[in-house]
Amino acid sequence: MLLTGIDINMEEYRSHPLWLLLVETARSHPLYPGLVAYVSTHLLPEHPDVTAKEVAVRLSIPLGLAVVVLDDTMAQTEGQPPGRR
Repeated sequence: MLLTGIDINMEEYRSHPLWLLLVETARSHPLYPGLVAYVSTHLLPEHPDVTAKEVAVRLSIPLGLAVVVLDDTMAQTEGQPPGRR
């Protein structure tokens, strides 16, 4: 998995017309609930500044799935509904 040279700007991602399609696809993944739970309970407490690239590498998942998992997890920790940041 080659993730070097990819910069993730979440504001740009969330405003992109395909963002909702990426979110819908990621949330339909069978492992999505478990990934969110794992990131929330294990990765974020230990590494609060973890990036989507690091999540993708650590969990061996596609970057797009990692972006949505991390975004939804961060929203939950901030007390916001997923996808509303």
